[in-house]
Order: sequence, then structure tokens, then C-alpha cells
Amino acid sequence: MYGAPGVGKGTYAKLIEKEFDFKTFSMGEYFRKIIKQEDAQSDPFILKIKNILKSGQLVDDETVIDVVRKIHRDPQYAETRGIIFDGVPRTIN
Repeated sequence: MYGAPGVGKGTYAKLIEKEFDFKTFSMGEYFRKIIKQEDAQSDPFILKIKNILKSGQLVDDETVIDVVRKIHRDPQYAETRGIIFDGVPRTIN
């Protein structure tokens, strides 16, 4: 799902999740969570995300696709009927 901040992506994702037994993955929540990790200062990936977000820019497509690939391998999402990606894509491209 994609759209401007505050348009209800998360709200609609939760409704679809319940109705169709899908899991929701929020890219924004994921980024906020990882930059708060204790080891954030030593992980190059997390530092890259943190610097991008602090500058007010959108995370590049390549990085977002890398995260999506990682999520597909996560056991939490592997056995679900589908995944709703809230906030993917992150750029107009």
C-alpha cells in the first residue's frame, strides 16, 4: 500500500489483514525500530538508514527491495497467505 502520510494506509492494511488472514509489514515502523537498536552505531546498514531519515529524504529503492527480500525469508511471514507492504514503494519510481 502506498500513499501520503496520514491517508490511512495502516488502517486499511489492518482491515485487509483481518479479512484475508494476511500479515502486514510496515516499512516505516521497521526503519524506526532498527534505528533505535543498541547496536545501531556499529551496523553500516542501520547507519545508512539513520542518515537518510535524519536528512528528510526517502530511503532509496534498492535498499527497500533488500528489506523486502529479507522479509520474505522471515519465518513470521513465510507461512501467511500474503503480505501487505505498508509504505512500499518508498519513492515515486
